[in-house]
Amino acid sequence: MIRNFQWWVFCAVAGCGGPSEGQRPAVPEVPQKRLERPAPAADPKVERPAPAENPKVEETESPKADAAPAPVEHDVFREPDPGRAGFALPDAESLRPLVRAGDLPSEFSGGLIGESAPPIFRNLPKADLQVFQQIVFGDRRKGGVGVFLYRRPASRDAAYKVLAKGFGPVGKEQFSEVSEAPAGLGKRGLVAILIPASKAVRGSGSILFQRCSAVVHIVVGNDPDASAAVSFAKRLDGRLTSIVCSASAGPSKRTKAANEKRAEDFLAKQGVK
Repeated sequence: MIRNFQWWVFCAVAGCGGPSEGQRPAVPEVPQKRLERPAPAADPKVERPAPAENPKVEETESPKADAAPAPVEHDVFREPDPGRAGFALPDAESLRPLVRAGDLPSEFSGGLIGESAPPIFRNLPKADLQVFQQIVFGDRRKGGVGVFLYRRPASRDAAYKVLAKGFGPVGKEQFSEVSEAPAGLGKRGLVAILIPASKAVRGSGSILFQRCSAVVHIVVGNDPDASAAVSFAKRLDGRLTSIVCSASAGPSKRTKAANEKRAEDFLAKQGVK
């Protein structure tokens, strides 16, 4: 009996003879369970990235095509950054004459040209370059145009504010109408119609605009609706854009801050906020 028990243990460990009927189904069950589990888990991982990539490409490409024409709708000249040293000054001869053929109606013509500022501009910051020309109607002076060029944007802005003050509180009793300059005329500007001194005198058109380094002031007499002044201003602005809109290398931040402070002090003395 002891020998039979030892033989049974040996056979149970080493395996003697064929397997019993109760042991046969347990052998195939283990590999079946291990092989079936990974199969369904692998399929969704492979399929998921494929549909997710296509919509991302379509969504980023379509808005770019739609947004491309947007800048074309607004044909606005972008002024360059003057840099640290401010704007470069052109040759004064490239500005002359300010009044050219076709700028004004045939009754008008350009008169004397000079670089000395008329008394009405004595309160402006000193320009780095300035040119003036009379406007003549028949044989009489009926207005004029002045172009002031500034290297430093702070001085240019101060000059514009002083002149704009004349179109506002100071000149409100002189003008029958003051409005913003039409689109495309300068970076900013004003248009005003001067009330005539008497019924025998026709009104005058006045224009103020700024383009890059230039501040421009125009007065055209015998122009009651300012149409001649606006037309002339647009033509002059077109010529100035190619002349005064070049920039040079510029000042340090400290110098720029000092320039801005100087301009603020100047405006404060003139009563301009």
